[in-house]
Amino acid sequence: MDASETDTEPTLREARDQLRDDLQLLRDAIGHRAGEVRDTVTGFVEEHPLAAVGCAFGTGFLLSGGLYSRVTSRLLRLGVRLLVGAVAREAIAAGGVELISSVVRGTGPDGPASDEGPTGPTQH
Repeated sequence: MDASETDTEPTLREARDQLRDDLQLLRDAIGHRAGEVRDTVTGFVEEHPLAAVGCAFGTGFLLSGGLYSRVTSRLLRLGVRLLVGAVAREAIAAGGVELISSVVRGTGPDGPASDEGPTGPTQH
């Protein structure tokens, strides 16, 4: 090692001071970012309190392992039943409206009403 190499390398004290400065900058940046996140979350909670409670409940539920519990299975089954029931009611309601309107118009579900029976015209 010659003298020119040792002049360009930082000493242990300089490296420690540089590391301390870098860590302080990192700490300041994290503190600043944490303040921004806190302000954003506070604004969301003030504007949408019920949604914030729902988010907090859902996050706690997931973190507590509730995703794979019996309660989740039951809630999922209940939700599927309610969804299928709603879809069935809509389909029945739509079909019922069509049937009522066809009766009012005098047409059957297969087309206009006629006096012909299955084997031909009926006698009156």
